[in-house]
Amino acid sequence: MPIQIDTLIRSNRRTVALILERDGSLTVRAPKRAAMRDIQNFIHEKADWIERSREKLKAIVTVPKKEFADGETFLFLG
Repeated sequence: MPIQIDTLIRSNRRTVALILERDGSLTVRAPKRAAMRDIQNFIHEKADWIERSREKLKAIVTVPKKEFADGETFLFLG
């Protein structure tokens, strides 16, 4: 299964970097002159890491946002 690049950022750099966001989206930072084929090959080489990391992100339980209501008690500093 090909891995989709959600954001591709090209800049004056020498290496390719993969950034996996909290929502599971993949950001790739690459040199300006890097061919798209080379970027795809790099992603293909790192596919196992990407899938493992995405599974870890799914396993993290997100804490629901606390809504404060009148008269409600909540712990502060402990």
